[in-house]
Amino acid sequence: ESFESGNTVMSYLRITRFFTDYTIELKNRTLIFFRNGESSQKELKTLAELELAVENDLEMPRCPIKKAIEILERVTGESFFEGESCPDGY
Repeated sequence: ESFESGNTVMSYLRITRFFTDYTIELKNRTLIFFRNGESSQKELKTLAELELAVENDLEMPRCPIKKAIEILERVTGESFFEGESCPDGY
């Protein structure tokens, strides 16, 4: 049921990447860095910024992020860069 249209898992972009001494998490357009018990975040405003973050920060250069955004926009019926950035509890 969680993969049906309209459910949270089908409505938001989320990538979590674990490295040896830190973690980076992408929740929609919010990139969150966790290191040494502290966190910082960066809001991504354009597809180009998102693509660079996935390629460089998450170190996933072959990730089809543009295609994922196209699918999310089709499923939700909303523009990815105009909707809610990082929903509570997600």
